[in-house]
Amino acid sequence: MARRNWRGLSRASDVISGVPNNVIPDVQITAKSAEILRAFMPVFVERLRRNIDTMNIGYEGDLDDSFRFNVRKGSSVVSANLSFNFYGRFVDMGVGKGTTLVERQTGRLLMDGRAGTGNQRKPKPWFSPQYVFEKGRLAEITAEAMAELSGQLIAPDDVEVTLNV
Repeated sequence: MARRNWRGLSRASDVISGVPNNVIPDVQITAKSAEILRAFMPVFVERLRRNIDTMNIGYEGDLDDSFRFNVRKGSSVVSANLSFNFYGRFVDMGVGKGTTLVERQTGRLLMDGRAGTGNQRKPKPWFSPQYVFEKGRLAEITAEAMAELSGQLIAPDDVEVTLNV
């Protein structure tokens, strides 16, 4: 169990349980079709790059250049793994350089000695809203593709029915 300070807040390293503070897992996206996911991921990455450019995020463009993704097809599911520089998540949440995630989430300082610093960083949500939108869009695209496939299987065009009266 995480040790609590006098304000009832846990340490910043305990924010994501079971994950060390210096490791944030890559983004995992799953779908039913490898073709859809292979076409989807470059569009998703391009939209993230556009967000970075729009919000003027990045140090000499290294966040923009750090995007890597791969699509893997397993026995029952297709998954994509998206990774980028670690600090991009901090920019998205508005933490770092004196502002912890717990302080950002609660709006309170963890220690009294930090009272002079305050929460000067502001979130620049370049990733989180786009990720939520793209997951919903991927679900729509997959549903449309499955409906089209079902329509082809149920009503094939090469069947002819004649009635003689």
